[in-house]
Amino acid sequence: MSGRDPVGRFTTEQFVALLGSLDEAVLGVDVDDSVTFATGPIRELTGEEPSFFEGARLVDLLHADPMDEAPPSGSTLGDGSPEWVPALLTSPAGARWKVEVAEIGAFGPLGPTVRLVGLRSGGRSGSVEEELRRRIEHEQHLERLAGTFVRVPADRFGEGVDDALREMGSFLGADRITIWRPDPDGELLTAVHMWSRPGVPAPRTSVLRVVGSEMIRRLREGRMVRIDRVDGLDDDWRIERTLLERRGIHSMLAAPLMVEGVFGGFVSLVNHRADAVVDGGKVSVLRPAAGILAEAFARDEAERELLRRARRDPLTGLANRWAAIDGLHDALARPERSGGLAVLLFDLDRFKALNDALGHSTGDQLLRAVADRLLAAATSEVLVARLGGDELVVVGDGLVEPESALGLARELQMALSAPFSIDGHDVFVTASVGCVHVPGGLDDADRPGPEEVLGWADAAMYRAKARGRNRIEVFDDQMLAAADERMRVERELRHALDTSELEVHYQPERSLASGEVVALEAFVRWRHPREGLLVAERFVPVAAESDLVVDLGRWVRRSVCAQVRAWREEGAEVPVVRINVAAREIADPDVVASVAAELDRAGLDRSAICIELSESALMAEPAIASEALLALDTIGVRTSVDGFGIGHSSLAHLARLPVEVIGIDRSFAPGLVGADGEEGPDVPIVRAMVEVARALGRRVRVAGVETEAQLACLEALGCDTVQGHLLGWPAPADG
Repeated sequence: MSGRDPVGRFTTEQFVALLGSLDEAVLGVDVDDSVTFATGPIRELTGEEPSFFEGARLVDLLHADPMDEAPPSGSTLGDGSPEWVPALLTSPAGARWKVEVAEIGAFGPLGPTVRLVGLRSGGRSGSVEEELRRRIEHEQHLERLAGTFVRVPADRFGEGVDDALREMGSFLGADRITIWRPDPDGELLTAVHMWSRPGVPAPRTSVLRVVGSEMIRRLREGRMVRIDRVDGLDDDWRIERTLLERRGIHSMLAAPLMVEGVFGGFVSLVNHRADAVVDGGKVSVLRPAAGILAEAFARDEAERELLRRARRDPLTGLANRWAAIDGLHDALARPERSGGLAVLLFDLDRFKALNDALGHSTGDQLLRAVADRLLAAATSEVLVARLGGDELVVVGDGLVEPESALGLARELQMALSAPFSIDGHDVFVTASVGCVHVPGGLDDADRPGPEEVLGWADAAMYRAKARGRNRIEVFDDQMLAAADERMRVERELRHALDTSELEVHYQPERSLASGEVVALEAFVRWRHPREGLLVAERFVPVAAESDLVVDLGRWVRRSVCAQVRAWREEGAEVPVVRINVAAREIADPDVVASVAAELDRAGLDRSAICIELSESALMAEPAIASEALLALDTIGVRTSVDGFGIGHSSLAHLARLPVEVIGIDRSFAPGLVGADGEEGPDVPIVRAMVEVARALGRRVRVAGVETEAQLACLEALGCDTVQGHLLGWPAPADG
């Protein structure tokens, strides 16, 4: 067995372990005739541990047996003879055992300097060299088998299994190898993968019944089943004998697919040829091969489950946003699609208020009930997914006319009109629906992407809400133009953030008592290269629809802090500067740290700026906004509320916030003075808000003052500060 190493990939440790798997003991002998290692089977042969023989010289261990009729020369024992010869093994302690010895060779990772000598008890036949070669071939085959599932991508797992069966069938000389997997009930086994030798007829059925089968019973217990001759089976195996004879099978070997003690099917090797033998060699290969297959199937199922969970909404069980976009992409790109595609975006009306009133657990139950009802009302060809929050999307294919898409939207909206029974109470829910119809037959240049279509549906849904809720709005050319405009503004605004196109203007806020400037309000402006100077109303609403507003707000705070420092370095007395933040900004978990970092970078005290939140932004996420305002107050940053009077804020909620100033919305200023100069219709409202602010211990500011009459009215009402064009327009820092 000398010569080239047949398993050069093995490490020394792996090769010695392989030697230990042989039935015979093996001694490793170096050039000095000393034993460097002994394998485990020597323990059964002598009762001594392998380490007991290490370091002994081979010539001292092996001697000719004096009782042998033709004792070999002592010099040949373990010294080149490839055949088994009788000998006496003498331990260093003097004990003796009758053995047979044969020279295996010098090869493998151990190199040419280590000889391998085999030992076994007397009276056995066969060649240890042949056995070792067979074991090596088996190990190489199993290594190739395991490597199949390392190389194959997850989406081609089935091809990997087929390649593995082809490799196994060729190596073992089988007529057919089949993998059987149980159904969920465990009553049937189905052939999920099969390889057959060319010319072997295909089986007539690929399903096995479990009930009454002795073979399946043993396999479930984790035992292998070996049938050398089908016609030799007794009556306990009559089910198997009938089935196998009907299929013309002569012999069979089956190994269970077990993972952590759980039966997951089995792999079977069958032969139709009478001369084909099911021997121990095939058993020694099929059992570990079944283990490799079982682990591969378990890993594939785990990966599929992870992928399924990653594409499923955990609350409703619907497809999630990722799966919805993926499915919409496939539907849009399907080359054979000639019919139209309907995309319907459902947003539950006033769900947030209902969620706050009934509790989040009830809200979750309601979302699940809505999802179940939409699924029940939709056909099997329709995709229903939850995008997030209370937004659900429905994608229907094959709708040629736009009216069909609108009809589907009406049908599903009607399905939601019946009350939902939640915790014994009837809960009524309505939905605003944005409807988009994408015609079929579009070429690549005209075909929209999934995100674009969802954006269209979102625009239509918001128009439905703006027009009173509980209605369906169809996306049209006007909305398409508006959507295109928003995309253009967003794209150009992102560019403006990276250039010098943005600037900050400041408007004074004056005290009604002293007339002095007590604060400045920062307004962002965009000096557009084509359209000139743009006010915030032209672009901030677009930014507020995405996380772009967070970057924009961070830029404004950084610019304001740098400007305040510059003014102070010039010796100017700078009042507090108020900076408005959007709802998305205040919900950003890094907003407090960001504000503190900008102040520290500019070397300013924390009271140099005032973070102002509109009433509507405050009520968008009251808990989150309150937490942020309290955190800002804790680090010394002033806070205020603007736009008071047009939202739905709770007075109790306002009382708990650390705001210094309540700003009454500018929309009330025009209604302070009538056309005849008398008291206007909004005076009672403003008076009431001033009294509320006073009761809460807050100062009051009114914006939008443009006439002396409005100024006098506010002074009479007891307001603290005012702001408006009458007192100063927003101007750049050097203006």
